[in-house]
Amino acid sequence: MVDQITYKTLIDLGFKRFEGNDNVWFNKYGYEWFWLELKLTKRIHVFWCPEDKELILRRTNKKEDILSKHTIKSLKELKSCIQFFSN
Repeated sequence: MVDQITYKTLIDLGFKRFEGNDNVWFNKYGYEWFWLELKLTKRIHVFWCPEDKELILRRTNKKEDILSKHTIKSLKELKSCIQFFSN
């Protein structure tokens, strides 16, 4: 089971918010689609969107194609990943 991690907690941990432009999403939910992202290294980052509220650790290549991904299941695991990849 995945812990519910709040939007504010993610922002406090350094996640940046990015806005999408999706009319279908806007018409359904009444607000613009967005996602939160935390860059850990040049090609490893954590992604979160409001639709499924899952934290996904992703590794990409230079073209930003996803090479592998892992679901982060708790705040403790997220903090551990951040600490592991921090300078």
